[in-house]
This record gives sequence, C-alpha cells and structure tokens, in this order.
Amino acid sequence: MKVIKSSVLSIQTRRFTYLNRFVQSMAVYVPFQLGERSIPRLEQDLFDALEPTLELGIDSCVKKQHPEFLVNGVFYSHHGQGVTGGEVGVTIGSVSKELYVFGDRYWQMNGLPSNPGEISEMPLLLANAFGGSQYTHNPLGKGIEKDGDGIQWLPNVEDPKSLLTSPGAISRPATLGPLRVLDSPRMEMLGPVGEDDDPFNLPTQIDWRYFNDAPSDQWFKKPLTGRERYRFSNLHPELSVIEGVIPQWRARAFIKRKLENTDDTVEEVPLVLDTLWFAPHKELGALVFHGSTEVCDRYGSDVTHLLAAFEDSDDTGRDLCWYQAAIENREDENQALKYMLYQRDIVPASIDLDDQDALNDVDDIQGFTGNNLDERFEQMDEEINGHVSEQLQKSIDQLSTQIKQLSENNAGSAVIKPLMEKKRELEDFRDRPEGSDGQDPELVALLTLIDEALPKSKKDPEQIDLLAVDLNKLDVFGNKIDEYISGKIKEAVPELKDSVLGAKDNVNTHIDGKGNLLSQDAAPPHLEGMDVDAQLEELTARIELIGDDDKEIDPLVRPPDGHELDQTEKSIKDNFETAISELKSLLGSEHGNTVNNSELTELPSYHELQQQYAALIEDIRAEKKELAETGLEMKGLYLMGAHLMDEGLSPHNMPLDDLKRKFRKACQDNELHGQDWACLEFDNDRWDDIDLGDCYLEQTRFDHCLFNDVVFDKSIFARATFTSCKFERCSFVDTNLGAVVSECNEFIDCDFPSAILSNSSFSKTRFSKCRIEDCQTMDLVLNSTVFHECTVSDLNFLESELTDCRFVHCHLADMNFLEVQASRFVMADCDIEALSFIDCKMPASDFSESRVKGLNFSGDNTLDKSNFSDIKGSGFCVGNASLMDSNFNNVQLENAYFGGASLGNIQMKSSGLTRANFMDARMDGADFRGSNLFEANLGNTSLVSADFRNTNCFSVNFLDATLGDTRFAGADLSNTLIEDWRP
Repeated sequence: MKVIKSSVLSIQTRRFTYLNRFVQSMAVYVPFQLGERSIPRLEQDLFDALEPTLELGIDSCVKKQHPEFLVNGVFYSHHGQGVTGGEVGVTIGSVSKELYVFGDRYWQMNGLPSNPGEISEMPLLLANAFGGSQYTHNPLGKGIEKDGDGIQWLPNVEDPKSLLTSPGAISRPATLGPLRVLDSPRMEMLGPVGEDDDPFNLPTQIDWRYFNDAPSDQWFKKPLTGRERYRFSNLHPELSVIEGVIPQWRARAFIKRKLENTDDTVEEVPLVLDTLWFAPHKELGALVFHGSTEVCDRYGSDVTHLLAAFEDSDDTGRDLCWYQAAIENREDENQALKYMLYQRDIVPASIDLDDQDALNDVDDIQGFTGNNLDERFEQMDEEINGHVSEQLQKSIDQLSTQIKQLSENNAGSAVIKPLMEKKRELEDFRDRPEGSDGQDPELVALLTLIDEALPKSKKDPEQIDLLAVDLNKLDVFGNKIDEYISGKIKEAVPELKDSVLGAKDNVNTHIDGKGNLLSQDAAPPHLEGMDVDAQLEELTARIELIGDDDKEIDPLVRPPDGHELDQTEKSIKDNFETAISELKSLLGSEHGNTVNNSELTELPSYHELQQQYAALIEDIRAEKKELAETGLEMKGLYLMGAHLMDEGLSPHNMPLDDLKRKFRKACQDNELHGQDWACLEFDNDRWDDIDLGDCYLEQTRFDHCLFNDVVFDKSIFARATFTSCKFERCSFVDTNLGAVVSECNEFIDCDFPSAILSNSSFSKTRFSKCRIEDCQTMDLVLNSTVFHECTVSDLNFLESELTDCRFVHCHLADMNFLEVQASRFVMADCDIEALSFIDCKMPASDFSESRVKGLNFSGDNTLDKSNFSDIKGSGFCVGNASLMDSNFNNVQLENAYFGGASLGNIQMKSSGLTRANFMDARMDGADFRGSNLFEANLGNTSLVSADFRNTNCFSVNFLDATLGDTRFAGADLSNTLIEDWRP
C-alpha cells in the first residue's frame, strides 16, 4: 500500500479480524503548535516530542470507545529552582486532572516517608509512578518492593486523590500517558480466548474500551467538538502556564481499492476525532482521527493507496473527485515530479504556505534542498520566464563584444555592418511586445512550443500555471531556444567571411609582392602603418568564433585578494614623491625666486601633502583589507563549487614554464601554501613532507608522481588528472577533488574528511587504510576501484556508476546508495553499520562474511545471483528486493526482513534466521536445509518445491502459504499450523 500525505501528517495503520471479517484500521495525526497560533508542525516533531512514550505505543490505531487525551509530560519547577515537590495541572475541555510530584523519598523505620530530595524537573512516566514487578497495573513502577539495599522507595508521582499513607498501601499509578496493553485493567478488557478460537481473530466478547490508551479519568463523556480549550500548569521549562484552543481542522482519508474485473475505485474512509495528544514541554499537540474499512483479506491486498489530508472544519470540504485527482496526479509518471513536494491540494486553504516552516522546509521533509516550497515555485517561475531573455541577452552581449573588437582592429563598416544588423534583430526579438509572434517561421514555432510547455495560469495570466506544465516539453524547449539563437548568429558567418575576403582583395590591390604599399595616397587611412595580413587573419579567426560558445573559454575564476590595488598604491606613492620633488625644484629654481608670498601661501604645505598622502594610503589599504576579506569568503564559495564550472584558460600572467620554475623555487623554500599553481603539468616528480594546502590546482596534470606526507587541505583540484601516482600519508581535508580523472593511482593511509569527490572518475584506483568521511559523491564514477581496510562513512551515492567496485575489510557506516548502477560490486568481510540501498541495480554483488548493524535495501532493488553467505548481525532488510538464485548459506541474522522479496531458488542452508519475516515473499525452490527458523513468519509466501529438511520450524507462521512438492523431512514443525502434516 502506497501512502500519500502532507509532511505534517502522520499515518498509522493496523489490520485485524473480527467475526471473520477483515478490517483495515487507521489513525491520522495532525500535529500543531501550542499557544496563540495553531500552525502545523512536522511529523518528525511529533515523534521527537513523544519519544519517551513510543515504547508503550502512542496509539492503539482503533476507534476509541470513549474520546480521550494523553500527555507526554515533564514537571518543571519555577525558573529551574530546586524544590522538594510540586504539582501539575491539565485541563482539556471539560476534563481536569492534577498530579503531585515529589523528589526521591523512602519509607523510614517509623512508617513515615523521608523528606523529599530536591528536584527541578521530573518526567511523568510509569517508571516514576506507583507499581512494582508483580503489580499487574504497573510492573514498571516503584513503591511496593525494596531495592537491593532494603530501601522501599516511594513513587515520585502520585494522584492527590489516593496518596500513599503507609508502606503497605496500594494506589493506582499516576500518569498522564498511555497504559500498557498487557497490564490491568486493559488486559482484562480483551475478553476470554478459547482454545479453539482463531488466534488472528479478536475475541468475540472483547470490551472495546481495551483500545482506549489513556487512564479512565482522561476520557471524555461526550464526543470531541474540535473546539476544546486546553491549559497546562508547570509542564514547561519556561512557561508556568500554556493555554489555548485546539485548531479547527478535520482529517480525511481516501483509499484506492483494486477489485477483480472492475476498474480501480477511490473511496473515502470516514474519520472521527477521538484522541488528543500533547507534549507541553515541546509546545506541541496533535489531533488524532480514527477510521476503518473492510478489506478482502488479512493483508489488505485490495487496498493499493492511502491518501490522508486535512481541511478547515468550517469549510464545505473538497469532494471525492478532488482527492481522486490528487492520487492520480502523484501516480502519473509525467506529473509525479511536480507533486513530489507539492502539498497545497491536501492541506487547508487557510494555511499560508509562505508562513509555514512545517510545509516549506524541504530539508526537514525529505532531504531535498530549499527552505520555502512556495518560494521555490516562484523561483522556478522566474527562471522559466527569464530563460529566453537571458539566452538572448547573452548572445547580444557576445555580439557587442565582438563588434567592439572588430572596430578596434579597424575592420571597416563592410565587415561590421552585417554583424550589427544581426544584433539589432536579436534586440528586437528580446524587446518584442507581449504576445508578439514575430514574422520568422522558426521564431513562431519556438514561441508556440514555449506556450505549450509553459501555459499561463487562468487566475493570474502573468504567472505560469505550474500544475499545467508539460514536463516532457519542458525538457526540450531549452535546447530549442539555444538552437534558434545560435542558428541566427551563425547565419552571419558566411557573409562576414565574404566581407573579409573582399577587404583582403581590396588591400592586395595596394600592396606589391614584397608587402609594400604601391600608393600611399591610395591606401585607406586605417591601413597605414599596419600589418594588414596579420590583422585580417586575426579578424578571420574571430569570425570563426562567432556563435560558437564551445570555443569561448575564459580564464579560471580568481577571487580578489587585495593585491589588485598594489599598483594603485604604488602610483599614489610615486605621484607623491614626484609632487614633492617638483615642488622643491620649483622653489629652488630661478622661477621660484619670482613667486611672491601670496602665491606661496596658496600652495599646500609639506605637512598638508603628507596628511593627504597618508589619508590616501590608509584608504587604499583599508580597501585592500576589505577586498582580501571578501576574497576569502569568495574563495570559500569557489572551493565548494569549482568542480561545477567549465574548463578555463590559465589565470596566470606569465608562461606556464616560468610558473613551473617559480613552483620549484617555492618548493625549495617551503612557500607553496596558499599559492596559485593551476594548469601546471608534472611528470615523474616526487614530493615529501610539503604543504600544498589552500592552493589553486585546477586542471593540473600529474603523471607517475610520488607524494609522501603531503598536505592538500582546502586545495582545489577541479578537473585535474592523476595517472599512475602514489599517495602515502597525505591529507585531503576539505579538498575539492571534484571532476578529477584518476587512473591507476594508489592512496595509502590518506585522510579525506569532508572532501568533494563529485563528478569525478576513479579507474583502476586503490585506497588502502584510508579514512573517507562526510564527502560529496554526486555523480561519482568508480571503475575497478578497491577500498581495502578503509573507514568510510557519511557518504551518499546518487545515481553513481560503480563497476567492479570493491570494499574489502572495511568499516562502513551511514552510507546511502540511491539509484546506483553497479556490476561486480563487492562489500565483503566488512563491518557494516546503517547502510541503505534504494532502487539500485546490483546483480551478482558480494556481501559475504560481513558483520551487519543495519543493512537496508528498500524500494526496487535488483540483487539476483548475489552472495550474502556467512554474514551475521542485526537490522538486515531486503524487503521487496529481487534476490533470485542468491546465496544466504551460513548466515546469522535475527529478526531479518525479507517481506515481499523475490527469493526463487535462494540458498539458505545451515543459517540462523530466528524470527525472520518472509511475509508475502516468493520462495519457490528455496533451500533451507539445516537452518533455524524459530518463530519466523512465512505467512502468505509461495514455497513450491522449497526444501525444509532438518530445519527448525518451531512456531513458524505458515498461514496462507502456498505449498507444493515442499519437503519437510526431519523438520521440527511443533506449534505450527502444519504440525500434523506429514511428507
């Protein structure tokens, strides 16, 4: 069943059988902010706030016989001062409740409680309430039994209506949270269970109050109206009182049901608000709605989709067709991308998406970038609207630059005029009136394509209707714009070439065979004294570049560092010295004797000149400092994104040979750090114990080089090439190794914390005993790359290509592989902790002999013919994966999950799979011989031709399993539904 919901909603489902009818029940949580503004809160906020109660189960997920409220509460003293006790108060609607809170106390020999210890806070949990290990109402509590030192502690939380008065007194546990389902009085409400009763059916005499989670003094006598007021006292670390009104929202649920011989249908499941959850110390509440529907079997296999939404209670409500469209839009492969984060159609219209972090913080919702969903849509709108004009302006600017360069080279109007006409055409196109289609047929077709791909909103014609955008056409029209513009520019090239040839012919008529002017008077004025052939050749080369963006390469970007003003400072100093010198010369010259006193007084004094000079120098140096600080910030940004930029020309103002000599000298003087060494090439060089950190090293090339104890921290290697190099004990902290090409290299005992490896290609590369942590790996390509005895953690491989990639004897933690294509992938004899593979294609992979603490394959993973033999550990999940013909022999995996997986012909011999879950798996031809499947779940599996000979199947669930030619000789089938079956 696929669940569709807003980021603020949480959904819990359960299925049960009652009177031989199958029921799908659900609970929809709507978390909200406590206080004056009841804005929605994120689902994650809900579970963070209720974390202490999660172990008990925050809801039974069945409609409540009596509406109720629950509180995950912590007592807080005033301003955090130490107190010996206090009280908390809760009022929800017409129901109020108080609890007394004490510091630690114990019963004294005289039968009286000791003085309480000081506290500033106290969790209101069952562990702090009255109880004891043999007390069926609360085995978690305290107050009945003595500890190992013979001390009988009193509970920290008591009900003021039933305070303890003696060591032998009995009281009910005082709590605001849920009661455990196996404790009294709930357990007695379940009703008697006969020996012949179906264990999957609820007892026929069940008291439905069993599903009320709260103590009975927190039940409401009447249905909730959705307008209840709440008030909490001493349940917040800073606010002594929190009060307000629950938000007037209603949740709605819709299912899509698949029926035989009929079309899929969408129907509403009526929901009722019957539970209120609160966590005052987190300033969070939650409305909990319950509903249920009958399904075709115990697995609810006829329900394929569940959509949950919420609306304002006072609104009429959206109809069934609205929510049917919401489901269909998210299932349409051409529309799903737009609806991935879109929530407007399933949240109340009154909620301001611009004001709701809960609905806009995409990082918190699903790990995507962005802070404001509506802002992202507006940004997309602006980008789309500006795409055409941006491309046009870029071409116009390029033409303007080229026209200027041609003019500076005195090319003449015959050459420049056609280019200017094309520039005017593009300017007219850019400045065309709104709605103008132009006369050019190609332009008309282009504008039509744009209008089809980006239709305008009917409500606001100035805005693009994002929900009507055709993503298929959107992928195409950007390229069409570029093709149109470049085509129009290139149309001018033949005409320009003809103009140049004509100009050359014209020049040649005035030059003899030796290159001399035949007639000085006949030569055009702008050709006099010029190397005409050279100028025209340069002009021809420039024309070849027109409209060809691939040939327009700029120097590599360099942030300012303050040295740009060195020449200005020097000029000011030189001018000052010149002015002083000239002034002295003037006064000491013959002319100076004629200068009268009045003229002298008008001249600035030497002291004044010194002050002016000092002020100018101070301003220049302040500007240099500011530039340097700005440059550092810009360099930090460039460090993060240099690998995403195009290849550039050398940024140096000297030949690369001279720069290389400078590098050699700096290496000898240990002055390489923080310098610009981009575009250099090195062959068969060796460096030991040097600092190359914080350097520009883009587009460098290293062949057969050795690096020992070299520091590369925060250096930029974007688009560098390494071939047959060896690195030992090198440091790459925060280094940009993005878009590099590495072939036949070896890294030994190197550190890569927070390095950038995105867009890079590593081929035939070996990493040994390296530490690779928290690196960027977007679009990383690994081909025949080996990681041996490495520590690798906090990496995300998104759509990466991993061919013959091998992790051997490594420690691997907190890694995610999303839509990875891998062949001959190996992760053998590794320590694996919290690894996730989502929608990966990895046939014939090898995970053998690894130790696992969390290895999760979710989504659509292909792992056919893979080797998992001899792995052991916990947290192993391959739900819904394809593992045909794979090897799981000799594994030890308790509580492993194989639900819904394709396990045909799988080998699981001599394996420990206690309490493993194979529900809905297809395991025809599987071989479990000699394995331990104690209490495993094989419900609704296909086990045709499977082999369970000599297998421990004690208490295994075979309910609804398909058997045929299945062998059980020598198997222990005790306490199973097929216990009396004989082969």
